[in-house]
Amino acid sequence: DIIADYVKVFGKSPECDVGAIAFMTNAEHTGTTAVAMYDDISIVIKAYLKARKDYIRLAGKFPELLKGNDNIMGSIGEYIAIRYLEGRGIRVNKAATKSEPGYDLITTTGRKVSVKMITGENELGRTTRLKDPWDDFILIELDNDYKVKKIGYLNRTNFERARKENPSWSRSPVVKRTMLGPNGLFGKYGEVVNNFKYL
Repeated sequence: DIIADYVKVFGKSPECDVGAIAFMTNAEHTGTTAVAMYDDISIVIKAYLKARKDYIRLAGKFPELLKGNDNIMGSIGEYIAIRYLEGRGIRVNKAATKSEPGYDLITTTGRKVSVKMITGENELGRTTRLKDPWDDFILIELDNDYKVKKIGYLNRTNFERARKENPSWSRSPVVKRTMLGPNGLFGKYGEVVNNFKYL
């Protein structure tokens, strides 16, 4: 109810017809910070993940009827990455279009961030290839309860150092869960955080 929401926020009825309400900040230009309220987002994500878990349970019983994946998990991965980067003091925005090659987010300083996520239901433990262009790479591993088991962060400089020290490593590797291990790409050349809380 847009009108009720307007009254709740502004304490009075709108003075003209209202079709939508948008909240905007100008923190980038004013040099200040803006804090978003994540309660609604967290509630919806928790509900979705619970429904997804129930869906997967049913898909196991009825594979001929329920199979496949969706892009909502990609959006949740980007949300987790945003929360992680904000915790590091890095402000980001989503890429201009959903089809940007190589990256999903862009920092306010112009760095392109590629985000990949592997869920506990992924038995192969791998996802799509890492593709250019990107400056920072975030890999998220969710456990079977959809909590962040590990989140890895790697910048391009350390990726190139890893490739120099390991000439057989691909410039566009298939992203694997093992990259987050102690001898993996993130474990040796980046950072790995365990049990990151995003909700």
